[in-house]
Amino acid sequence: MREGGQMQTIVAESLQDLYKIFDNRIIKPSPDGKFQDCWYWTGVCFSSGYGAYYFDGKVLRIHRFAAHLWLGFDLDSKSLVCHKCDNPKCFNPEHLFIGTSLDNMQDKKNKGRCSRLSNELNPMCKISNKFVSEIRDLFENKIYKQCELMRIYGISRVQVCRIVNYNQR
Repeated sequence: MREGGQMQTIVAESLQDLYKIFDNRIIKPSPDGKFQDCWYWTGVCFSSGYGAYYFDGKVLRIHRFAAHLWLGFDLDSKSLVCHKCDNPKCFNPEHLFIGTSLDNMQDKKNKGRCSRLSNELNPMCKISNKFVSEIRDLFENKIYKQCELMRIYGISRVQVCRIVNYNQR
């Protein structure tokens, strides 16, 4: 949590003081111009990119604290404070919404940021659909045993077992 400098304890006497502190820690728009309406946090950040703020003896994520101030969010709540703008440094209350993990994942999916590539579309895929069909044919026609298919195709015994038992693809 060292990006942006060391954590400072900031004491605010009133809500107005807090707003002044926030005003000194934001850039509108963000420096790269990507997030035009975001309130871009320039203070200390967690390694994840979320702004960090010290309040009431705790280090908080700035967007959660902003939701507390402007949206009435309970800081002890298990609910999430999600970003409509997908900018972790943003704490503009108009860009935040309170939700569950499911809400956050649905938002991610709706924005096309959750494209889970399967089978041959996944760059980590080790075996093609063609080879999966061949393995099943060779095993079902009793041409090769699972241990032989494992050596021929260079995959694990578990992988062969999943393929021939139709537990995978």
